[in-house]
Amino acid sequence: YVAGKGSLSGNAVVELPDEKRQLKWKAALNAKDFNPQMVAEASPVNLLNGKLQASGYAKPNQQIIQLQGIDLTGKLVGNNETVHLTGQSTAALLFNDEKAGGAFKGYAVNYDGALKASQFEASQGTLNLKLSGTPEFIKVTELKHNGVAGQINASGLVHFIHGITWDVNAAFIRFKPQYFASSVKGELSGVVKTKGTWSDALKRINIESLNLAGTLNNKPVRGTGNLALVLNSSEKGFLPQQFEANNLLLAYAKNQVQATGNAQNLRLNINAPALYEIYAGLRGRAYGYLNIQSQPRLRATANLAVDNFGFKDLIDMRKLRIVGQLPTSETTPSLLTAKMESLRSGNREIQQGEISLAGIRKAHLLKVSAQNEKSKFYVQLAGGFNAQNDWLGQIQKGDFDSLRARLVQRQSAAVVYNSAKADLLIGAHCWMSQQSQLCFDQPIRVSKTRGNISFVTQNLDLNDFAAFMPEGLAITGKLNGHAKAVWAQGSKPKIDARLVTRNGEIGLAADDPQDMGSTLKYEQVALVAKSIAEGLQIRLDVKTPEIGVGYANVVIDPYRDNLPMRGEIAFDQVQLKVFKPFIADVRSMGGTLSYAGKINGTLKAPLLTGDVRLKDGSISMISLPVNLTNIQLYSAIRQDQATINGAFNSGRGVGTLTGTVDWKNDPRIQLQLNGENLLIRQAPLITALVTPKITLDVLPLSKKLTLNGEIQVPRALISMPEASVPVVNVSSDVRVVREGQNQLAILNSAKPWDIRADVMVGLGNQVVFQGFNSRIPLLGRLYLSQRGAETAMRANGAIGVSQKVKIEAYGQSLDLNRAIARFNGVLSNPTLDVDANKNVQGSTVGFRVTGTATSPNIQVYNDAGLSEQEALNALITGRINEGTTGLSQTEGFKSDVNNTIAAAGISLGLGGTRAFTNQIGRTFGLSGLALDAQGTGDDTQVSLTGYITPDLYIRYGVGVFTPVNKLTLRYQMNKRMYLEASQSLERAIDVFYNWKF
Repeated sequence: YVAGKGSLSGNAVVELPDEKRQLKWKAALNAKDFNPQMVAEASPVNLLNGKLQASGYAKPNQQIIQLQGIDLTGKLVGNNETVHLTGQSTAALLFNDEKAGGAFKGYAVNYDGALKASQFEASQGTLNLKLSGTPEFIKVTELKHNGVAGQINASGLVHFIHGITWDVNAAFIRFKPQYFASSVKGELSGVVKTKGTWSDALKRINIESLNLAGTLNNKPVRGTGNLALVLNSSEKGFLPQQFEANNLLLAYAKNQVQATGNAQNLRLNINAPALYEIYAGLRGRAYGYLNIQSQPRLRATANLAVDNFGFKDLIDMRKLRIVGQLPTSETTPSLLTAKMESLRSGNREIQQGEISLAGIRKAHLLKVSAQNEKSKFYVQLAGGFNAQNDWLGQIQKGDFDSLRARLVQRQSAAVVYNSAKADLLIGAHCWMSQQSQLCFDQPIRVSKTRGNISFVTQNLDLNDFAAFMPEGLAITGKLNGHAKAVWAQGSKPKIDARLVTRNGEIGLAADDPQDMGSTLKYEQVALVAKSIAEGLQIRLDVKTPEIGVGYANVVIDPYRDNLPMRGEIAFDQVQLKVFKPFIADVRSMGGTLSYAGKINGTLKAPLLTGDVRLKDGSISMISLPVNLTNIQLYSAIRQDQATINGAFNSGRGVGTLTGTVDWKNDPRIQLQLNGENLLIRQAPLITALVTPKITLDVLPLSKKLTLNGEIQVPRALISMPEASVPVVNVSSDVRVVREGQNQLAILNSAKPWDIRADVMVGLGNQVVFQGFNSRIPLLGRLYLSQRGAETAMRANGAIGVSQKVKIEAYGQSLDLNRAIARFNGVLSNPTLDVDANKNVQGSTVGFRVTGTATSPNIQVYNDAGLSEQEALNALITGRINEGTTGLSQTEGFKSDVNNTIAAAGISLGLGGTRAFTNQIGRTFGLSGLALDAQGTGDDTQVSLTGYITPDLYIRYGVGVFTPVNKLTLRYQMNKRMYLEASQSLERAIDVFYNWKF
């Protein structure tokens, strides 16, 4: 047997019985670095080495087992100490003879050995155990150890007939329980002697001697005193028949219980300020007292308090108070009240609750009330106990107020509880409101052996029970129907129910409480449940105006552990648009879904066999350029796998999707996507036609993805956005949806996907980038790949401008001669090769970009003998500074640079106004109306330009740093000659003729 790094090995020789001899066997067992906690979690050692010899033989109605040569070494849990166990043992198993059935009769075990620890040289100690028993009792004649685990000397007897009866004596001297059970660590000294009985008829606890002290799990433990307690089920009243304590003290950590006195005058004090130390997950504080006296008359008073009580994440209670007198006799009246505040479980809360008991044993009144923000509940019972300790009475009043409607108990209902048979009977009665009612038309009966419940509803408003619905679910509608359940010991329960609700809504809450939830209207929902010979038959019929119609008819066998089932499921005309709120990033979706098939398997692992069809589907995404229409999809589901065969349109293009999904073991998705001229559009950034041929293989649980294929882009228009989205500071009313999580730790702990991608992307001859006031044709081919857990995709290939074009940046026009991005590594860091220039006053000025995207190298060049600074200024301003040398030239150059920078910044800011100004221009009959800026001499101007006619151009400029405005009107006379008239500080009319040489 191999488990982790350790193992158990052995061999055995068996002599099988025959007519002349009984069964006989020998075996040897070896342990090597074996962890016993993998077999028994409570084992005190987690690493075991050693060996032992075992043998056995059969006698008439007996099996004798002998363990010899025990030599085992183990490492204790929680420290590096090792213990060495040696010795020998004999065990006998006794059976009844064949005439009596041959069943197990009893056993006896004797063990004589020693226990030694590695950290103490003189720690050799004895370990003796004599144990015997039957299926009805266990007798420990001797449990003795004196050594590394301290000293223990114990004996006792435990019976299991008619409850539990025990008689135990034990003495400890610095006893360490961790050597025998890993879950308990510490050290105890003292004695304990106790005996008693715990059964339904009698509960007797007698602690004759208790004097223990020490620590358990690093917390102090103390127990002293004596206790005698007898509770008899036939006893009248709520006090025990006998209760006597002699300075009884039970203390653990900071919590303690003290009791002293007898039945004539007894006081019990509780002070537990740290409940969390008693049990993991428990919290809160409990304190108070119980005082009992019999003279001059029997009286019992209680004053108990619990604050901030809770258990893990299951329940929380802010406050509990129990104050008053307990019923102690047939004639002495009592009043006991228990009040509670803020009882929570999940998101549900009972804000206030109260239980009060008043009266004597034969006649008393019990009132129970509770309320929260949505509902109030009150019930009043009156009755008493008879001589046989049975309770007879009635429910006198009942009131349920949901703040929308109110159900009131119409008539009293008899209540009888038979204590001997533990049988409860509640008479037939109704709860009614103005328009609805819930009636228990037959007496309700519940006991250990049988039960019966039946009710009828009429126009019961489901919204009245919103507080009792599962979290995040709300249902409205009028419920009509009946339900009946009958069960009895030794026979199968019988269920017969039919419930129908009409014209309501089903609401689902959003994950974020501040977001809107989703609602769905329905015309009718009908549920039928009925017991049949094969089990429980359940049929659900749904009819809604938006989803369509459907039904499920299933038979479940509840009498088998795996709950097998079989049946049929069908639905038709399900509108996909109702699922839009549940899918993120979807702008719109449509189509109808239909399914028809059978269901089998088990309730936990159902298996479907049927066909799914999606007709006239469509989907449009928000952040992705996906807009699919005319989706026609067919899927054949065959229990643990399904095939997919579909087609769709994207624009005028046609695509197909085929593949399989298998969820038998490790789920696997295999898909093939093929298409031609599929439209990919996300205005105003991209409009493209793509022709994909892709295969996808996904293992979701293993986080493995394989992607292969190619994508051709024959035609595309890629537009540069008009302006960047402005940076906005975090608003003061920002909502924190989830906090307290270390996002970096989450990412580090998450298992990355193992992605293996090989995709070829090719650009056709009609791919255009539109930006910088130009249309730039692109051409190229890329091979994209990714391997394993790499976070960055790699690329190999090149994309570049296919022909020389003019571009405009910051008010200047440039000739883009060459622009190529070459990829041979990480996709985000290509090698650049860009060259652009312009003619400035007869000279060529330009720039080159080389290097990579993360480390570009930019060079400015010219053929006019300019410095790099002067050439950059000429490239940006469109003119060469020809001023004189000296101080005036320096100041003029600085002025030009400042005006150039100002013009560039203003132009960048005005870049996002083109769409707006074009719309204004069209309103007034102007085309190409735009705002821009340029540096001129010692000033910067913001200009409004536009065309009155294709040949008549107007420009109006406003100075930024000087109060000088300029109006220019230009008329294009022919291809090379134009007439320009301008008015500013001076007026001028000029004729321009241009030619190239």
